[in-house]
Amino acid sequence: MKNFSYFFKEGVMNLFTNKMVTLMTLLTVIVSLLVTGVFQVVSSNLMHISREVGNNFEFNIYIKDSVPAEQLNAVGEKIMGVAMVNDVVLKPKADTFTEFKDKVANDSLLKGLSEEENPFRDCFIVTLTNLDQADYVLGEIKLLEEVDSVSNNLETSKKLSAIEKKVKLYSIIIYVLLAILCLSIISNIINLSIFSRRKQINIMKYVGATNGFVKAPFIIEGVLVGMVGALLSSAILSYLYSLLYSNFSQVLEGVYLLPPIPVFLELLVMNAAYGILIGGLGAAVAVNKHVKV
Repeated sequence: MKNFSYFFKEGVMNLFTNKMVTLMTLLTVIVSLLVTGVFQVVSSNLMHISREVGNNFEFNIYIKDSVPAEQLNAVGEKIMGVAMVNDVVLKPKADTFTEFKDKVANDSLLKGLSEEENPFRDCFIVTLTNLDQADYVLGEIKLLEEVDSVSNNLETSKKLSAIEKKVKLYSIIIYVLLAILCLSIISNIINLSIFSRRKQINIMKYVGATNGFVKAPFIIEGVLVGMVGALLSSAILSYLYSLLYSNFSQVLEGVYLLPPIPVFLELLVMNAAYGILIGGLGAAVAVNKHVKV
């Protein structure tokens, strides 16, 4: 604990002793975390939107004409009991008839037709918890004796599911590449910072300091810079995202951007972990080049 107290004190003092170098390193960390943070926010929202669109994707389940109206609720419960069914909403044929009449107005197609001659069928609008399993779920629903047919939009649901997977995969790949690029840039900046203090390191080595004793203050300095950079970049991004959300929260009908608070917490955790990693690791790699004398 005594050694750690000394290392921490030295690390903090180094921040203020080399103010210009510290400022340059801090700005580099902030800019790097802003770049990765922006992409993180964009990718998180893209994955969220694609997931929400998938969850709201609807299948129409048409019921046989022979099923009486008083049994429709029981049929709906049967459909809801099928695995991976998220929601079931009944659309009576009377509603469909009225809706269609409103659309075609005085079109001769429906002239003279009464409610008893309604050509439509009762329908359940179903959403699933997992579009990947749409084939299986709809197959199970078709086995119900009251079900006449299912809307044929499986191909569209498969395309939506494929888009969601691609967004997730590409987001991870691009984020990793950005992280590696930023780590390389920050490591070089930290290396320049430590290079300017190589004489101090050499003197410590000549008087008998161990490698760990020499490295520790620099690693702590790098971690502190990374943490401060993470806090500042998270605050900037969260403020900008809040402005965006307050003016443009709805992307599609029923689909909204992620709320600011979860985004802020995610940014803070990711940036803090990344800032500490690149600050500490960058300092450790850079100082390691100068401890061999």
